[in-house]
Amino acid sequence: MWRLALFLIVILNACKINNPATEALFPSAPSFSFSHEKQIYSNGDTIKLYPENDLNFKVSTKPDTVLELLDFKWHLNQTRLSNKPSVSYHFNFYDIGLWKLKLDVQDSLENTKNFTFYILINTPPTMSKKDYSYSPFHLSNVDLDTTTFLKFAWEAFDPDPKENLLYKLQIQDAEKDIFVQELSNLELYRVKKDVFSPNQKYRWRVIVNDFWNYADTSTWLEFSTNNNIEDKK
Repeated sequence: MWRLALFLIVILNACKINNPATEALFPSAPSFSFSHEKQIYSNGDTIKLYPENDLNFKVSTKPDTVLELLDFKWHLNQTRLSNKPSVSYHFNFYDIGLWKLKLDVQDSLENTKNFTFYILINTPPTMSKKDYSYSPFHLSNVDLDTTTFLKFAWEAFDPDPKENLLYKLQIQDAEKDIFVQELSNLELYRVKKDVFSPNQKYRWRVIVNDFWNYADTSTWLEFSTNNNIEDKK
């Protein structure tokens, strides 16, 4: 009888070893990879999407046969999304901001691995491509004797609601910057004419950044200065 009992114990242990569903898969195996639209991401990465786009995120394992032996729990912020190896979510126009995507993976012995990703939903700002959106316009001539300030104006666009924009106005002579000013939510700035000299050529541009540091830059616009009073002397 004792020989039969010993024989049964050996058989049961052998079955347990050969059945991966009863084994601890962590921490040694498997290895994980994550992808969205064929782009590979690592734990802690940020996925950048536009509003009205879909997140289609999935996990793969090596060996791939292990995937069906695992339990998955996806959360977006505090919302439970899926218990599958993949997750999909549609971000609408008002979902601007940084979202936290969390994945808990558990094997059959309740060993757990945790992964965290960030989803940034944002539309970059753009500087206007139209010449009339800028003043002084390209190749214009400015009279220094008719004004105390030179008015610099521009236009930028950001469709994201309630987006604060930061501008940097940059003016150069032939050699270097002569004026740089950062401005918040302003598309017009007056620069004292003392910054400029008569009968000189200058160029200027504007760089725009949104809250998430997405940026765009206008082209360089050139202008010349003169002083009619000085010219008549």
